[in-house]
Amino acid sequence: PGHVITVKENGGILAGRAKHSVIRNVTVNGTLRTTGTVGGVTADVLEDSVVENCVSDHVAIDTGSGKEIFAGGIAGRAAESLIADCEVNTGDSLSARIQGGGYVGGIVGKAEYGAIISCESYGDIESTGGSQVGGIAGSASYAIRSCYSMGKITGKNNIGGIAGEGCDIFYSYAYN
Repeated sequence: PGHVITVKENGGILAGRAKHSVIRNVTVNGTLRTTGTVGGVTADVLEDSVVENCVSDHVAIDTGSGKEIFAGGIAGRAAESLIADCEVNTGDSLSARIQGGGYVGGIVGKAEYGAIISCESYGDIESTGGSQVGGIAGSASYAIRSCYSMGKITGKNNIGGIAGEGCDIFYSYAYN
């Protein structure tokens, strides 16, 4: 089941950054340890990119306790992009979780001006240092639609079954 990837800056199992890109039909697994932005598939999804029908299976992420770190099961940060029909499953081992000190989400740590549609997150999500934590997104400034989250969500501030901090949420469910 996967390898351990350790990086200082942006890291993902597939890519560090996707800009003006399309990522489709990808399955990844492994463990990521970093002190920077991190995502199961890619750290950053930027500027009109699409991540669709991707699976992070048995993915564990740990960013330590930095305050402005973005961590998510699919992407650490998404800006002006679409994430659709994706699934994250952290598995059931003792280290099976997505955790970090900043913005932490089952799908995306922080989403700005984009949409997260028909995504599912299964597993524990934890903010160890303080910012926003959610089953789908730690923070999202646009829309989360038709998403599902199941797992334990823990942190110190701004905790939500779907999103830790503000956005429009439609037809989504959380069992935490």
